[in-house]
Amino acid sequence: MSRTISRYREAKGLPQSQYYSQPTTKEFWRAEIDDLKKLQESLEAKNKNLSGEDLSSLGMREIKQLERQLKAGIDHIRSRKQRDLQEENACLKRKPILAENLSTWNIEGYIWIKKKDGAIKR
Repeated sequence: MSRTISRYREAKGLPQSQYYSQPTTKEFWRAEIDDLKKLQESLEAKNKNLSGEDLSSLGMREIKQLERQLKAGIDHIRSRKQRDLQEENACLKRKPILAENLSTWNIEGYIWIKKKDGAIKR
């Protein structure tokens, strides 16, 4: 547990001795709250940018990156749609072949035999 706290303090730039020598103060928690509010605002802005609501604050580099992400997403959707359509076409092509090859049906316990001329015999 102390290693985790130590790594956290190191990542936040807090001195190691402060945690052990001083009790947690209101100033520390206020600073922590401010940092979390800034992070929340940053994430909300990024979410708006990704959804296309607020692009005015983006630079050219960010807009190009967003464009690449959108293009990759669209390409993925198109390829999936193409694959699904091919699978459906293959199924539709198999249905007439199956109907032609089908020579017996089991209906209500009776076996019906389909002749090639279309007549049905029991």
